[in-house]
Amino acid sequence: MTIDRSMIAHEIETAVRATPGVVALYRAGSLVQNVLTAGAEALGLAQEASLVAIDGEPATVRVSIGVHDEAGATASVRRAHEAVVAVLATHGITDATVQLTVAHVAEAPSAPGS
Repeated sequence: MTIDRSMIAHEIETAVRATPGVVALYRAGSLVQNVLTAGAEALGLAQEASLVAIDGEPATVRVSIGVHDEAGATASVRRAHEAVVAVLATHGITDATVQLTVAHVAEAPSAPGS
């Protein structure tokens, strides 16, 4: 069975964005890899890729998220992980490694006068 990793990555991106407590999704991978990819996309040498990275066999799924501090990073990561696993399961993928990174914690705005 052939797996369309690009399609699955976009499905994961959509599911993680809809996860309570997740406020942003960032491009997964190393800084150098991301700079090279962004440059290639800007020059029209590559299609815009999903922010979710899937590679290897068995698959490793890398997702980098921003969370809201009021939701709690731990709970938000747990829910995001469950969302990724659920998408993978719909494609029959049960042996993937999921790597979630919290790249940013957004603070709630301060109340006036505090």
